[in-house]
Amino acid sequence: MDRFLTLAPAMLLHKKLILLAILKLVNCNRPTTTIKEITNTYFQICEEIGETPRHRTTISNSIGELTMIGTIEEVSIKNGREASGREIGLDIPSGKTLEEFLDRNCHLVT
Repeated sequence: MDRFLTLAPAMLLHKKLILLAILKLVNCNRPTTTIKEITNTYFQICEEIGETPRHRTTISNSIGELTMIGTIEEVSIKNGREASGREIGLDIPSGKTLEEFLDRNCHLVT
């Protein structure tokens, strides 16, 4: 956990917002979430703080970068013959402390 609290301040704002979206979704007693849910939550957060959201490709790239540094984990899922996708989960024991830090750092909490 300490490693993530050390990395988070150096992240660019929108990467923090994407991570915050993931944390909000996964902390709702769910082990994973989808790219679509992350994107929708990220757009809501951007609207709340008056930021222009990045494009979906940028969001997907940021999720890949967060996976590479070990903050989140991606799991490929297969639903039937042709449908497939990715589920995203946290790769840390508890994201609540990190979520609170990001809320304060992104000025979502007063």
